[in-house]
Amino acid sequence: MLPSLPLSRIARAGSCRGVAAWSPAGHLATKLVGFAALKIVLLAIFLLISNQGVADRFVDFWQRDHVLGLFVFTGVWVIALAAVTIAAFLPALWMRLLWSVPIALSTFAGVLSLEVTRTHLTFFDVALYWAERGHLGDATEFYFTWVVIAGAKTLLGIAAILLPPIVRLPAPRALLFAPMAPIAVIVAMILIEAGRGTKAFPEQFSGVAMMSALAISDPFGENASRLPVHLVPGGAGAARHIFLIVDESVRGDFLDLNERRGVTPYLRSQRQRVANFGYAVSGNNCSLFSNLILRYGGVRARLAESVHTFPSIWGYAKAAGYRTAYIDAQKSGGRLQNGMTVVERNQIDSFEQPDHLPHAERDFFVAERLREIALEPEPHFVYVNKYGAHFPFTRNYPRTAAVFVPDMEERESVGADRERLVNSYRNTIRYNVDGFFRRLLQGGLGDVAIIYTSDHGLSLLDHDNVLTHCNSSAPHELEGLVPLLAVSGAPDLQQQLVEGALVNRNRASHFQIFPTLLELLGFDRAEVQATYGPGLLEPLAEADRAFSFGPVTGGAELEVRWKSLPADLRELVPTEPVS
Repeated sequence: MLPSLPLSRIARAGSCRGVAAWSPAGHLATKLVGFAALKIVLLAIFLLISNQGVADRFVDFWQRDHVLGLFVFTGVWVIALAAVTIAAFLPALWMRLLWSVPIALSTFAGVLSLEVTRTHLTFFDVALYWAERGHLGDATEFYFTWVVIAGAKTLLGIAAILLPPIVRLPAPRALLFAPMAPIAVIVAMILIEAGRGTKAFPEQFSGVAMMSALAISDPFGENASRLPVHLVPGGAGAARHIFLIVDESVRGDFLDLNERRGVTPYLRSQRQRVANFGYAVSGNNCSLFSNLILRYGGVRARLAESVHTFPSIWGYAKAAGYRTAYIDAQKSGGRLQNGMTVVERNQIDSFEQPDHLPHAERDFFVAERLREIALEPEPHFVYVNKYGAHFPFTRNYPRTAAVFVPDMEERESVGADRERLVNSYRNTIRYNVDGFFRRLLQGGLGDVAIIYTSDHGLSLLDHDNVLTHCNSSAPHELEGLVPLLAVSGAPDLQQQLVEGALVNRNRASHFQIFPTLLELLGFDRAEVQATYGPGLLEPLAEADRAFSFGPVTGGAELEVRWKSLPADLRELVPTEPVS
């Protein structure tokens, strides 16, 4: 192991009078300088390949004459560069190990975001990924190629930090805590700027700073106090049982009710039985937020406030005399997802997760379970999170059920081949959506009302990054394109649904579902509309043509961002064969 020497001793070794260039002292000095140069070069390469857009950020501040922003941004980088250098030249291995772990984790997260989304990691991304950490294994498999790339870049940094330093830093124990400085500064920035303003900050500290800020904040308002149910049912519900079925990652143009692709032949055969609202717009392009909008009645004009403070659908269902039930076909072991809290869980009378079944069979269980509930005398409101087209796609259907080939291999990363990706998605929809409805709609439904949609759409390599959804910086339009249909076994109600679908075809969104549910539960239409806006059963004055992206919770002060869509949603549908 090479020794760690004071800089003055290295200098003396190379400059002593009378020592030939080939002498042991001179040779040692040359080796030490070369080794130090290697460590510095590796460290510089690590910083360069793991940080993108830094120069552009400087230029942006300069062109906008944003003196304060330029000063803060420059200060953060100066502090961070000093901190990385100190961490790399701490003399004891355990000291360098202590800081290599958080620096490596932070860098890995930031680089992975840049590789997959082509955008910098944000505080809200970190909060979202932490909330959805139960899907970490699935995401790793689906994006494995980019995980490897990010890991390789991170390993270079670990090697640079752990290489023995040649120069011994003065007062090393006092400097041990120096790398906390950039973390503290970035945490302060996050809290002051409400989670924003960290673009192109050093990846070596941004991720760990964001996690630190997350530990001391409540970015999604999970601990917010909610308003009580203020509406009173005006009579009996329109149906004894009301089911809201929220599928996972099902894009509207892959249902043959909307676009003839040969993917859902059974569902198309039932088109006279189904009230098809055509293409609809999701509330958000990410499962967590779209489900929050659906469960808490998000209102477009004041989305952050409504999702943050309004009562849940469970509270309204209970007020109307319905037993509440939740079937989650995605999670296991009683774990909660999509922003559901323990307080909300306590409003649910029946909580089921068919985690004893393989992923490809869970939706079939849901269909059978809904048919069982439809026969019960006690009124039920049931909210379902189907497994649907959850990634990785190859897990969603047996290999023997692959109608569209070639499809993805097991553990194949997204991005390897678009034809195989789309075919696996087709197979998923055919098996998990068409197969689900084949079981659900067999025979009569009885006194049941069903609304079906998906949490969000999907980008299948339709733009310049491999992120399929949840893009919080530059989402693709297809991330918000979802199906919306309804069906009832009650003739009068079915007629109302069909009429609503005819007048509102390709015009509706998730924001009309909650008021529709309240009407079906027996609440007065005028009172519902006064708070939540119109539902699906009356003509919509304006078509919804935008979905939110990024966070939608955190209070009224949160600025919600929107992705606009064309006036005619059919313009989004690819005209060429999807292959």
